[in-house]
Amino acid sequence: MPPSIATSAKPMLFVRTPQLTQMRDPLTASWNQDIAAREAEDGSAGKLDMAALIDFSQMNETFANYLEVVGLPVAIIDPKGKVLASSKWQRLCMEFHRVNATTLARCIESDVSLSRQMEEGKGYAIYRCRNGLTDCAAPIRVEGQHIANLFIGQFLLKPPDLEEFERQCADFGFEHDVYLEALAEVPIIDEDMVPAIMRLLVGLANQVAQQSLAAHRLRIANESLSERNIALSVAKEAAEAANVAKSAFLANISHEMRTPLNHVTGLAALIRREPLTPKQADRMDKLEAASRNLTGIIETILELTRIEAGKLDIPEEPFSIQELLNEVVAAVREQAEAKYLQVIAEATPELHDLMGGKRHLKQALLNYVSNAIRFTEIGCIVIRSRLIEEDDSYALVRFEVEDTGIGIAPEDQSRLFSIFEQVDNSSTRKYGGLGMGLAMTRKIAQIMGGDSGCDSRPGVGSTFWFEARLMKV
Repeated sequence: MPPSIATSAKPMLFVRTPQLTQMRDPLTASWNQDIAAREAEDGSAGKLDMAALIDFSQMNETFANYLEVVGLPVAIIDPKGKVLASSKWQRLCMEFHRVNATTLARCIESDVSLSRQMEEGKGYAIYRCRNGLTDCAAPIRVEGQHIANLFIGQFLLKPPDLEEFERQCADFGFEHDVYLEALAEVPIIDEDMVPAIMRLLVGLANQVAQQSLAAHRLRIANESLSERNIALSVAKEAAEAANVAKSAFLANISHEMRTPLNHVTGLAALIRREPLTPKQADRMDKLEAASRNLTGIIETILELTRIEAGKLDIPEEPFSIQELLNEVVAAVREQAEAKYLQVIAEATPELHDLMGGKRHLKQALLNYVSNAIRFTEIGCIVIRSRLIEEDDSYALVRFEVEDTGIGIAPEDQSRLFSIFEQVDNSSTRKYGGLGMGLAMTRKIAQIMGGDSGCDSRPGVGSTFWFEARLMKV
């Protein structure tokens, strides 16, 4: 075994960058198409090379230890000439061969020959320098891309010819005893072992490269995810602030509208007490109807703002499902009869008295039924309830309103339960409504532990449903 050689924490150049730049054809350490596509996605295209992506520094200590044990210097150099990792070189080269102009030229010949062979696609190359030592190189490839070369060097394939080295020492004026002492430190490697040594070291370098590349991609993905999360958080905060502002505006304007509306309603009541001609009475009927309609809109807006602000209080009270449905039918009877529509209530027999927010359930059903009447010209409307699931304490009840109206296209159904949404803006003009009823019904259902939805076919009709979790009496 060769004598132990002290290592240096600062790696020395195995191939000098200016010389390597001169000796090679223009060679860019570029990614293959897959890697280029990834860089384009994360905005790093053109900014990173393999030396920046792959951290070979952890191999410096490994190579230094390898030099100490085996006596072989090792280096990884990228195609641009940058040393990525290395051990200390043989004293014979660094203190003698590379400080003399003639012997340095011979060293460069070795470097040039090996590097060119790597550029030409050779998988392995070995070269005996005219200074008497042997160097070897093999390419490092990651995902098919030639990213760097691994060099081992300054070793002997057989015991040295002392006469040759003594003659060389005399020719170049090297100090004889020190020169031969440095020569004794050079390891002798069986040529049959060199390929195995190269496979071992290239495999180690490839493993580090693959791990570093995976870490880089993970880091890019995490950075991208973090940026998206920040953007989503900012957007969420902005949306919440806008929603609060919108709710406050609606609540304020609704309150402001109440005062003049109360004056209109009060004056209408006073005028009603006076003798009126038939024409005046008809106008008063229309005025009072418009006033009631506007009052209902204001109450709906205020209720919705309370729900969105989380201030809706739903009292628990016992009620009968059948009575609830009957009250809804009675509330819309006049509206339905005006269009010659029949409204039918069907309560599931196994549903007995329950506890819950009866007033809010009634409001949710009225929102559905009013819409059904508005969009139905011929046929009937069925209000039904059915048990979905239950335990000893609670029952999950589904309420449905089925109509034979115009129906809704599948692509439009996802927008139905958004506030102020209409399937078609023209529907507001033709059928009326602000688009708040369905949104309110969904929010009520969600507060009561359920959800809402719609099943519809254009030209056939629709079934709107919502669920509520109610306590058993």
